[in-house]
Order: sequence, then structure tokens, then C-alpha cells
Amino acid sequence: MKDKIKSFEEFENRFKNQRLPKVEHNEYLAVNTIEHKKTPIFLRASFITIFLTLFISVSIAAAMHFTGWKFFNSDGKQVFEMNTMTEEEAKPHHTFDEIYAEHRDVMDEIRENLQKGEFKYFLSVEGYEKIGVSALTMIYKGEEIKTVTQIPNDMREFLNLKDELQNKYILEEGMLYYELPWTDSIKLAKDMYKEAKEKNLEYIEKAGKRTSDITDISNMYLHYTTKSNEEYSSLQIIITPVKKSIHTTEDLAGYIQLTEDGVDFLYSKDMHHIYFVKEDNSKKFLINISTSWSLENFDENEEKEKLIEIAKTFLN
Repeated sequence: MKDKIKSFEEFENRFKNQRLPKVEHNEYLAVNTIEHKKTPIFLRASFITIFLTLFISVSIAAAMHFTGWKFFNSDGKQVFEMNTMTEEEAKPHHTFDEIYAEHRDVMDEIRENLQKGEFKYFLSVEGYEKIGVSALTMIYKGEEIKTVTQIPNDMREFLNLKDELQNKYILEEGMLYYELPWTDSIKLAKDMYKEAKEKNLEYIEKAGKRTSDITDISNMYLHYTTKSNEEYSSLQIIITPVKKSIHTTEDLAGYIQLTEDGVDFLYSKDMHHIYFVKEDNSKKFLINISTSWSLENFDENEEKEKLIEIAKTFLN
């Protein structure tokens, strides 16, 4: 390894200052986890750290029209698909990001004052006038965890989650994000917009409360660091329950697909990142592992091998 990091302070400073990709959260991650069709609410990631997001390469495949990737199991059956939106499909998402960037400080303050189990609907008047119901979003906090024993037993056992990985990485922190109650988002957005206009407001918020019978976890974020005093690196792991597919505004052509032991992986050398799916007849999770290894200058083959070995700890 070149340019080895010799102290935690050096690791922390370099990791924070390294160049990170533009990140976006995709509302299809929420919409496609439920069986019935409903108008999507944009669950943008103002409440999520930069690592609790899909890291997606923006490189473009030459001489081809790239549309997405398909995942198959060892029996040759397709289990999942990741697709890139068309420009027309992506347009309201980009508009959303531009408008809500102006409300970032307000939304951060709302989030900080939320009590456990609470969330708030949030609507920009300008956003509603430009993209309609798609301007409706939700602000909520995750539930902080310090050990995987705080994760429901069935999920923990299915995903083979542990506080230590490969006798090297230890869990530093984690966050659980629970699904929220279904709502008629078209009516809610219309009513909130009407009230905001009557009161001459730029934006409007409305309180919500998670129902006690909702126990499905919609996202899980785990951050591991090395336990050795001699070496400092970290893993960010996002686990999301999914159905058949997701769509994203970003171009996925920069990834390459690998298959090992009947499992498909998507790997990006630029993002130091890997996707894979774990599924059985009743559960299906998209697992996303990103690393700080850009600081350590691994070559591509070495990094792919290391990432796949980490991924296998969730598959065994």
C-alpha cells in the first residue's frame, strides 16, 4: 500500500476531504418496496448523511445506449433490476433538488427538533407549482444503534449481521429508518398548497406520527471502522428492502458486472463501491457497500476481491 495512513487524525482529515460524488436519493427506493401502486413522495436525503445514499458513477458507456443492469440468482432466474431514468423521467427530480436546496437550513432545523417516532410532511409552494405532488417530501430521523442486537431478529439473522466483520472491522454506528404510514399524497399536497397560499407562505409543514404497528425497516446504514491502532479505514453499508426493480436519475454505465458463486455484483472502481442482492422467497434486500479505500491506493483487482469477500459475509 502506498502513502499509508499513520494516525486516526490523518485518516479522518483525508477521508473528509477526499472528493465525493454528487449524491441523490431516489424515491423509487421507497415506492417499490410496497405492493400497491401509489403516487410517490420524494424522500430526498436531507436527513441522511452523504454515505447513506446510493453512490452512482456518472461515466457514460461509449457507442451504446445504456438502460440498466439485471441481477440473476444461481438458478438463472432474474431477481432484480436497476434502471436509469430517461431525461423526461429525471427532469422533476432535478427540479426538486434545485428548489429544495433553498430550504435546506429550515429542513435541517425541523429534523433536529423531531421527537422519536415523529416525522413531518414538507411542501414548497414553488415546488408544487412546478412539479405538482412530486414536490411533497417527508423529514424524519433514523433510530441510532450501536450494536446489531438492536436490529429485529429476523432481519439480523437473514442478513447475517454482526458487530465485527472479518475479525477486522467493528461497528461504530448505525441507523434504522422505518417505513411511514400510507397517505393520499395527491390530496395532502393539494390541501397543504392551498393553506400555504392562503397564508402567503413559501413552504408549509404538517406533523405526522409513525403508527405503532409498522415494524418494517426501510433503510439500514452501518458504519464500520478498523479496530487496529495501526490501520484506519472504514466501510459504509446501506441495506434496503426492494421488490423487482429501482430507477435512478444517475447513469449506471460506469459499473461492471461480476458473478461469483452464482451471485451477481455491480462494481465501480471510481466509487470504490459494490452492489448485490440477497433474497429468498419472501425477502429481498439491495446491499450497497462503499469504502474509504481511495486513500489506500489499492489496485482494481485487489479492491474487487476485497469487496466481494466482505459481501460474502452477508451472504453466508
